Amino acid sequence: MIAVAEEGARQLLARMARWAELATRDPPDAFRAMGVEYVTFAVDHPGHFRAMHMPEYGSETTLRTFKTSRSVAAALLREGQRRGTVRAGDVDQMVMAGHVFAYGIARMFVDGLFEADGITRDQAKSIAEMLIDVVASGLRTRGVSTD
Repeated sequence: MIAVAEEGARQLLARMARWAELATRDPPDAFRAMGVEYVTFAVDHPGHFRAMHMPEYGSETTLRTFKTSRSVAAALLREGQRRGTVRAGDVDQMVMAGHVFAYGIARMFVDGLFEADGITRDQAKSIAEMLIDVVASGLRTRGVSTD
């Protein structure tokens, strides 16, 4: 199970990095894309997702992956603050808020709670985008438009 958790962690980090690279034109969009990718990964690979988040299957690889993803997210938000597109504030707390929110959405899909309300796994990406927009919009400075 440790190997399953480590494989999932490597796959997740690769997916999140790819999306962050595609969205570097706008740091808040990149942060948002990472959250959406986290949720879609969980839906696509629920076994890996579960194993990755069980303390008894944690390893240096999974810990390093989580630290790296938090570090990338923090760097994106700091760059956004430098550009004036992310509001002032504690970046680590912003990253934590985004992670908590994305994890909760992912966990609800993996545990079947959304399906109980008629929201299918096929809708995961669009639901994740809509819900994560709530957090992402709160990070932007007022008056900054993504249009």
